[in-house]
Amino acid sequence: MKVSYYPGCSLEATARDYRESLEKGTVFDLVDQAVDFVLSKINPAVGTREHSTQAPVAYEMPQEVVREAIVNAVAHRDYTSNGSLQVMLFADRLEVWNPGT
Repeated sequence: MKVSYYPGCSLEATARDYRESLEKGTVFDLVDQAVDFVLSKINPAVGTREHSTQAPVAYEMPQEVVREAIVNAVAHRDYTSNGSLQVMLFADRLEVWNPGT
């Protein structure tokens, strides 16, 4: 699995952070690492402690949406292909590509 962060809105910009392969582990570990990578690059909004002792954190993209996109790409990839799943975060979107036709 390859993950990358582009500060602009196209591939023409050089990737600011790029990882060819995530740490070894189970498929679940790889998904968790990819989600953590994406969440570490987007802006969180921290709320107030008005209703709880913990301040709520909301990201620009909901964590559940990021996880679902990556899990779907893993589940529906072509396992006969040697290509890598790619997670690319841009300034305006998240793209998740899986190998295959």
